Amino acid sequence: MLEEIRKRGSDGFIVQADVCKPDDITRMFSQVRAQFGKLEIFVGNARPEAAEFFQPPMDITLKQWDAASDSQAKAFLVAVREAIALMPAGGRIVAITYAQGSRTGSLLPWVGMGSAKAALESLVRYFAVALAKRGITVNAISPGWTENSVLNSLPDQVQNLIRNWHKSGWTPM
Repeated sequence: MLEEIRKRGSDGFIVQADVCKPDDITRMFSQVRAQFGKLEIFVGNARPEAAEFFQPPMDITLKQWDAASDSQAKAFLVAVREAIALMPAGGRIVAITYAQGSRTGSLLPWVGMGSAKAALESLVRYFAVALAKRGITVNAISPGWTENSVLNSLPDQVQNLIRNWHKSGWTPM
C-alpha cells in the first residue's frame, strides 16, 4: 500500500501499534511529528477481530467489552487529541464507523462493537463542535458492508445475514 502511495507522488511510513494502548497512540503521533512535522488528515479506522468482542449482552465479558470500547471510542479520543496538536486550520478528521450496528440493537452479539461505535459517533459530534473554531472538520463515514473488514471475521451465517440486509435496500450503494 505504501508503494502505491509513493507511485502517486506522496509519501508515508508504516508504524505498528496497538490502539488499545494509549502509549502506542502517542508513540505513533510522535513518529508523525518527527517524520512530517504536521498532519493534515487523520482517519480513525481501528478494529479488533470479531472474536475479541462478538457476544450477546448477557454473555459478553468485560475483557471483550473493553476490546471493542478501547479500540473505538477510547482510541479515537486519544488519537484526536494527539492529531490536533499537529494540525493546522483546514485539517480533517474522519472516523470510520458502522452506523447500522450502533443503532439497531437487533444483532445481539454486536453489543460491544455497536455500543463502542455509538460512543465513537458521539465523540465525532463533540469534537466537530470543539474544533470548528480552529477550522478543523470532524466527520464520520459509515460505509455499510465492506469486504476485508472486521465483518469478514464474523461467522459465515452472520456475514450472510448482514450482506443480505444491505443488499435488500438498507444501503443504497
